[in-house]
Parts: sequence; C-alpha cells; structure tokens
Amino acid sequence: MKKNVLFVVLMLALVLVGCAEHEHVWNEGEISKDASCTEVGEMTYTCETCKATRTEVIPAMGHSYEFEVTTPATCIEDGVETEICSRCSAKGKTRSIVAAHKYDSNGECTVCHAKKDDVDKAEARIGTKYFDTLTGAIKSLKDAESKTAEIVVLKNSVKLENFSTITGSNDNSAYDITFVGNGKEKTTIDISTDLTMPPYEGNHINYIEGANLAFKDMTVVIGDGSNYQGFARAGSLEFDGCAIVGMGAHWGNGDVIFKGCEFKDNGNYSLWLYTGKNYVFENCSFISSVGKFLHPYTERPLSLTITVKNCSFENTNEAAESGKPALNIKTKVVCNVSFEGSIEFKNVATGAQGSKYFQLESNNGSIIKINGVQIYPEV
Repeated sequence: MKKNVLFVVLMLALVLVGCAEHEHVWNEGEISKDASCTEVGEMTYTCETCKATRTEVIPAMGHSYEFEVTTPATCIEDGVETEICSRCSAKGKTRSIVAAHKYDSNGECTVCHAKKDDVDKAEARIGTKYFDTLTGAIKSLKDAESKTAEIVVLKNSVKLENFSTITGSNDNSAYDITFVGNGKEKTTIDISTDLTMPPYEGNHINYIEGANLAFKDMTVVIGDGSNYQGFARAGSLEFDGCAIVGMGAHWGNGDVIFKGCEFKDNGNYSLWLYTGKNYVFENCSFISSVGKFLHPYTERPLSLTITVKNCSFENTNEAAESGKPALNIKTKVVCNVSFEGSIEFKNVATGAQGSKYFQLESNNGSIIKINGVQIYPEV
C-alpha cells in the first residue's frame, strides 16, 4: 500500500515538473470580446499542446467623427454641424454654419427675396423684414396685429429713442419686445434720451409706459453714471448676457431681471433701485472703483423683493472701507432680500451690521436671508 502511494506521488511530481518546463505553442488567437469606441476588447490565445489559455487587451478604437449638418442654416439663422461617430453614432463637437442670403444677379435673395441693398444698410430686422433704423422696426409694430416681436440688432451701435415717442402712445402695455444683439463685445444699444423727469432736470429718462422689454447679448448704455436715469414706467424689464454701462435708477413698475450680466464700473453705485417691484440678479458680476454696488433708495416709501443668486462683488479700490456692502438699503425702502447660492466678495466693505451682504440705516422692516436662513432681523 505504501509503495502505491509513493508511486502516485512520484508520478504527480513528474507531471508538475513537466508542465512547469513546458513551452506553450499559442494559436493565432480568437476575439473573445469585441472592442468598441470606448471600451477595450479581449483576444484569447490557446496553447495547442496543453490547451492552456491567455488573454490580451484589444485597445478601444476611439470615435471616428465626421461633421454632419444637424440644423440647416437659413438666410437669417445660423445652422449647426455636429460631429457624428460613423461606428456608434455618438455626438462630438458642434460648429456653426453661418446664415447667408443667396443673391441672384439682380441682388435679390432666391430664398427669402430680400434685397441686398436693404440688408446691407439695415440697422435691425424682424423675421426676414429689414429696417434702416431701430426706430423703424419698432414703428412697424404699431399697426401690427401682434406687438410681440424679436428685433435683431444688426449694427454695432444703435440708439433706442424714447419709446413712447416712437409709438406715439401713453399706453404701450401691448408691446412685448426682445432686442437681440451679437454679443456684448459687438453690439451696443444706447437707451438714454434727451427727455427729463421733473424735478430732476438733466437726468434723462426713457419713457416706456407699460411695455415689456428684454435685452439679450449686448451692451446696454444707461447713461453717464449720474442720478435718476433709466426706464420710466416699464411693465417689466429683462437683461440676459448683457454688459450694463452707466447707473440706472428707474426700472419701471414690475419685474426687473438680470441674468449673466456684467455691471461695469461707473464711479458710482452699480445700480439704484429707485423704482420697480421684484428684482432678480442671477450669475451677475459687479465691478466698482468706489466699492458701491446695489442701492435701494427713494425719497418715498417703497417695498421691494430682491433675489441675488450666484453673484460676485468686486471693489477695485484697495481701501475696502471706502465703499459699501453689496446691498446698501436706505430707510424708506423696505426690502425682502434673499441671497442664494455662491456669493463672492473681493475687497468689499463690512456694513454696520457686521456683514458684507447688506447695510441698513435703521430697522425699517426689511428681512435678509442667506440660503434660506434669516440673518436680519435675528430670530
């Protein structure tokens, strides 16, 4: 019995030694897992002698992109080309197809029939209709069935004359207009006028009289930074992706919304909140050489709701004490304020309440919250 066991052990040892010394003869291999654009594959090789296997990684192929037109361009609207992978249809980068008219020998677009001369000299357009002046574009809406329109500003610099003078009406509540630029670096609209609002002589006001106006992707010139300029009696105002130059004070009677706006230094407050109802500042930046930013102020009682979300305030003057906190509220203005998200301060003064967020002359009933937590008055 012992001899048999010894024999088995010796034979097993010989087999193991033989396997250890065996040189595999690998076949050409077989793909056991296909590689894709983003995932590696596997190639499996089998030893022709002992049938042992081994695997090697097949690298991911990566996308094979080609640009395809995903949104055709028209005469007035850019199109889009998108990278599409020929293997898996994944989408990559996009690029614009520039809108362009297709003129015949007579200078008329074969698609929309616009005249080349009209297009070249136009200051604005509504749809495919071109206007020599921005004023002309607004006047075209006077007798239109709908006074809701998107007016595209075509020139680098235009002037918005006094709105009520253009329409010839003291009730412009039916007007709902969005002025669209080509970026704040390329398009500037000047809204200041020669009209004044007594008793503030010398302070120019653009009378809107109930209209709802929006400005998108442009620089908006409010004035020279002096007091009481802006939009008188607007229904609502919205600014999206704009640079604001000068200090506005009048903002109508309704909602005033700033999204992704940059308030340029004007040597005074970035903004006076002298009129209005509900203010929203979202993803905005305020830059001031005198450290003054938002200033709710009137000589009469006023109630405002103010939301400041993901905004930054920067005083470029090294002496932070020379300025004010982000929000400087005068006594007669009662504010319900909410700071939300990330609020950044750079060299901004601390107010009387020990906060860079706000300063109050006295307890006037205002409420200040930061991310839902009431910090003033203390609860």
